[in-house]
Amino acid sequence: LAFQIYISSGITGNELFPTPVRNLGYSFLQLWNRVGVVISPFVFYSYITHRRAGD
Repeated sequence: LAFQIYISSGITGNELFPTPVRNLGYSFLQLWNRVGVVISPFVFYSYITHRRAGD
């Protein structure tokens, strides 16, 4: 599933932005994609920790 999302983001980036700003838009999408990959384990861990503390 993650691989399909990665591939579809490349296709969406090419179709979403007009030609003059396509590289900038695609770079922006990839930047936020990678930021999400870095931050998501911390968010998931904090969710699990707080949920366990509430039990």
